[in-house]
Amino acid sequence: MIGDNFVTLIPEAGFRWVSGVWGENGYPDRFLIQAKARDQAKLSEPLRDCFTTLINLTPSEDAFLDIANRFGSLRVLRVHFHSDETDCQWGEPLSFWYYEVGLLQRWFEVWKLFTSVEDPVLLRKKLCQRDLISVPPSANVRSSVLKSLVSVINTRLWAAITGETSPTCLECGCECRAVLKTPHVSYFFRVSQERECQTVKDKVVPVVQPNGFLAAAWLGFGELVAGQRIIRTCEVCGQWMDITDTAKPNAKRMHTRCSNTQRQRRWRQTERAGSSEGQP
Repeated sequence: MIGDNFVTLIPEAGFRWVSGVWGENGYPDRFLIQAKARDQAKLSEPLRDCFTTLINLTPSEDAFLDIANRFGSLRVLRVHFHSDETDCQWGEPLSFWYYEVGLLQRWFEVWKLFTSVEDPVLLRKKLCQRDLISVPPSANVRSSVLKSLVSVINTRLWAAITGETSPTCLECGCECRAVLKTPHVSYFFRVSQERECQTVKDKVVPVVQPNGFLAAAWLGFGELVAGQRIIRTCEVCGQWMDITDTAKPNAKRMHTRCSNTQRQRRWRQTERAGSSEGQP
């Protein structure tokens, strides 16, 4: 599982959106680039929380910028574009952000239906009504849905093609879309020191490391489907929260921030009630 301390590097000044065009037909889009061309790097927020952050997200340009400034860029595809707003000519298109985040949220919706609807006929009906997945007319529809979930998660976590290019840009003659995808997840081993009975022993442990926050989000989704992660909706704000490592998961009903806000609201109401009772 993704450790609580796993982070990535992001620009100190964050990112910004610029307008431009790319591709052989000059497709207009917005592009995510560093706010400063030459900038120092800093550590992002822990990537363990990025899965619940993305499934709670209402997609918008501002929301995506906030996510990038917290967790980093998508790390899926950069394109060469043309813009009068910046000397930087490489960035991640906003349209790709909508697609990638929408894809994760779409398959999360499939998982919610899969875990909440027991009747195979009703499950097939709901999935088809929402146009979420092409369900074969078989009796074992639940097995088919589960295999589709696992397949799409694996596809998003496997190494992708590198070096693929689209047709030449008509504006400048350059190849305006360079596909350079690195593996979304790396699997390796490391030596870890663990204390046993007042002695320290070396132990070889496997490590699964996502190369960015989008890969970490899909890895978190995979852990959820595999039963390694537990999430629940907060009773106050209604958003999803991760309760996997909570000491008493059954007792966890709301975010800590929501609990604090609720406690402060009750305190203020009590103070106001006390003040009004003391007035003549």
